[in-house]
Amino acid sequence: MPYVQPPSSTLPTQDPATNLQVKILAGAVPPQGPLDYISPQAAIAAGLDQTVVYSAWSAAVNQFPNPQAAMDAGVPPGVVTELWNGGPVPAPPDNTKTILLVAGAIFAFLALAGGKREAA
Repeated sequence: MPYVQPPSSTLPTQDPATNLQVKILAGAVPPQGPLDYISPQAAIAAGLDQTVVYSAWSAAVNQFPNPQAAMDAGVPPGVVTELWNGGPVPAPPDNTKTILLVAGAIFAFLALAGGKREAA
């Protein structure tokens, strides 16, 4: 297969670990944070703190309503499987009615039980 000259915006380079030719975009902005990488493992391999990386990725993955939505958005399936905790934290239930019912029951019980006592 003949070598094709890449566009001027890319520079060919050789990856010594795999002996594969890789194209690097000239002038590309390097990733700034953990979510700028393709996976948590890539961010850690680039030297970012493991705790920060997993915290950021876990929070991001769990913003989706379900694992399939995360994968549909482009999160790698292995990352979703590893970090899925059940999605966004649901809002606490509205306990106002329960509290009022319990308070009313206690008041009624005390009112009935606290009647007049007969002297002995």
